[in-house]
Amino acid sequence: MSNLELPSDTELKAVKKASSALESDAKKLQESATEIQSAIDKMNKLSEAVEAHNSKIDEHNKEVSEKFSSAKSALDDIDKKATDKANEKIASQKDSLSSSATSKAKEEAKSAIDSVNMDGLTDEMKSALKSAIDNNVSVSAEPSSIEISGLASDAEKALGDAPSAEKLNIGKVNVGLSDMELC
Repeated sequence: MSNLELPSDTELKAVKKASSALESDAKKLQESATEIQSAIDKMNKLSEAVEAHNSKIDEHNKEVSEKFSSAKSALDDIDKKATDKANEKIASQKDSLSSSATSKAKEEAKSAIDSVNMDGLTDEMKSALKSAIDNNVSVSAEPSSIEISGLASDAEKALGDAPSAEKLNIGKVNVGLSDMELC
């Protein structure tokens, strides 16, 4: 053991200094690891908050979509009911229109016989013509059905500026550790 040479004071001081530097660096690494763990914990909490927010957005988008669908269905129903009512009104007034138009046509035809100069026609002939008009002239009012479709389409156009489910779909927020900046 006599051949062993002990390190000099300078070498011991250098080793002690290096040991101190390593100990200081180890403390800094430990502090950085603590900061990183804290950032990871914050990221996890933020991620949970983002997921909760995204869930609320999904619920809101679904609710808005259902309301728009319900409104469109209601407008289509209004169109159908208005069309049905109009067609019922047409059907109920058809006979009245035909009768009124027939009476008016007969009166005007008889009036024309009296007002037009028909030389050579006797009063009996004029009377026979008027009788023929009474017996043979009829007017048939055959209005076709009506379809009301503007209500829903006009309302849809008016709602066109309102936000639809697609326009309200805010989307999802994603945050990752790579998005954070550590100081």
